[in-house]
Amino acid sequence: MSNWERRHADYPRPIRLGADEVFPVQAIAAWLDGRLIPRNALLEDERPGTTYGARFRMNLARSGDPGELPSEAGQAPADMEALLSGPHGTEKWRKVLDRLDVAHDLARHPGALLALVYARARDSGWAAVAAGSVDPLDWAERALERLSPVGGRTITTSRPGREMLRYVVALADEAVRDIGGAQAFRMLLDRFAAVEGGGGEGFYTPESVAHVLIDAVRPEQPAEIYDASSRAGELLVAAASDLLERGAEKETLSLHGATLSEESSALARMNVRLHGMDAHFETHDKHALCRDAKPGTLYPYIVANPPFSMGGWCDDDPASCRAWRYGPPPRHNANFAWIQYILERLSPDGRAAVLMPNNAMFSTHPKERAIRRGMVEDGQVRALIALPDRLFPATSIGTTVWILGREESRSEILFVDAWDMGRMVDRTRRELSREDHTELDGILTAWRAGVLPPGPASRAVVVPVEEVSAQDYNLNPRRYVTSASAVPSGSREAVLRLRTRLERLHAEALDADTRAERELRRLGW
Repeated sequence: MSNWERRHADYPRPIRLGADEVFPVQAIAAWLDGRLIPRNALLEDERPGTTYGARFRMNLARSGDPGELPSEAGQAPADMEALLSGPHGTEKWRKVLDRLDVAHDLARHPGALLALVYARARDSGWAAVAAGSVDPLDWAERALERLSPVGGRTITTSRPGREMLRYVVALADEAVRDIGGAQAFRMLLDRFAAVEGGGGEGFYTPESVAHVLIDAVRPEQPAEIYDASSRAGELLVAAASDLLERGAEKETLSLHGATLSEESSALARMNVRLHGMDAHFETHDKHALCRDAKPGTLYPYIVANPPFSMGGWCDDDPASCRAWRYGPPPRHNANFAWIQYILERLSPDGRAAVLMPNNAMFSTHPKERAIRRGMVEDGQVRALIALPDRLFPATSIGTTVWILGREESRSEILFVDAWDMGRMVDRTRRELSREDHTELDGILTAWRAGVLPPGPASRAVVVPVEEVSAQDYNLNPRRYVTSASAVPSGSREAVLRLRTRLERLHAEALDADTRAERELRRLGW
């Protein structure tokens, strides 16, 4: 493809999907339609006048590739069942989505595709399609119109064309029948997050990260759970699923969330309902963080994965726009605005688990350091779990789980170093394994019971607040977890000085990366 692009000025331009450049199949086929196959290059079943575009389409059809295109006459494949037949299960659908990412440019229509999976799974008129009395395309158009008041701009205005829509409807139908609506919805969310990139700024929290957040907050029934930045509702689904697996009654669960857009509210509502649950979502813009908090419901359990290092959240000076419990955050970075907002919504004896980029725990920015100091001295920081990098698609940024909430009986902080956990599932992405979750859950269970966490000395440690104060309120677990016996006493201070310098350089690099990503997004990359 790249060679053709270099040789022909009229060749279609590539599009960017995540970190890769790919060529849309529809555009390639149209370009090949203008190029006749020479007579001496025709295959046995090809007639004179056949174009390379026709051969291209035929080869896709013969390969059983779901990316097969309509014929030049605009007709859809006669047997979509045959195209999508094969081994059932999630591995099949991962391969299907791998092909469709390029073949149909699915990333341009996330809301519409997710809405159709939802509508098919809820059987909203699908019985008539199955009976042959309603055309699938007519059903799809009506389903999208019906969901558009809930779905926001992406669902109402960004849709595949009618021929592409025929494939999408068939894909949604078989995916729901093969693996169920909830699983199909989750896989699409995961795929769109991978294509979109941006780490914590996407609309989906990877499943293995969601499990850590739920283990960290450990809700008990009757549970009222709030997600302060709901994205696609995956944290509320994970929290409710965990409680139900531990024997909770569905009637004892109350799920609430806040989103930054109507589209996110729609996705979250669909996701929750596909799992047989319900939740109440409110929508507010990012400027709500710099407005005075209104008295409202306090929640005993809060989970959140806010957008990392979000800029533009306050048009004025944060110090003048509202009162802050622990001090105004910097205007260019909303990390500590989110944390303080979450603490304002947490009940006095509640627990919160919040995912933050690593630079939040050791940033040297004076305002952020002052906020950390205030939170530590006020007893609001219970624990930090440093996770490995590459847990998010298309980004290598490392993250940390902050466990927040005052506990009068404790004057110490648990630090867990899990940076070496996880396994690479592909070239760019890591996942935490079942064994990793079991180990982390064991550490948290022992800590809540008031005993020193089990396991290797290099994994977790409980540190008095006085020692954290002596380290200038640096909350990097690696600063505390390494046992004294692992470092000769004479060199311990030198190691700490080197770590301080490394953390400062790391924080500066993360800030530079954040600014670069923001500029690239502004330029459309």
